[in-house]
Amino acid sequence: MYETYKDHVQFYLVYMKEAHSSVVSNQSGGKFVEQPKSYEERCKVAMDFVKEMNLAIPTLVDSFDNKAGNDWSARPDRIYVIGKDGKIFYKAERGPDGFKPDEAAAALKKMLGN
Repeated sequence: MYETYKDHVQFYLVYMKEAHSSVVSNQSGGKFVEQPKSYEERCKVAMDFVKEMNLAIPTLVDSFDNKAGNDWSARPDRIYVIGKDGKIFYKAERGPDGFKPDEAAAALKKMLGN
């Protein structure tokens, strides 16, 4: 979606509080990290994630009081499409079940009049 529409709209990934932080190893092979203890640590975890996942999407980091995550009810993840007028055009349900990029792409396409 980013590659398709990046020249027409602005995309941002907002990195928030770790939803599944742990110091315990994950038996299924997933990667867990400790909950950062400072904003600087959160920024490092976010940038490590972006680098590891090889993401090109501009990434913002939520404040340490989790204001964006709380205000947008975005944990553990959520997709929004917001029009030029600042109004929400599409709001996905919260993830992981509500994380549906195909729905968001269709909404974005409709918003752009394609």
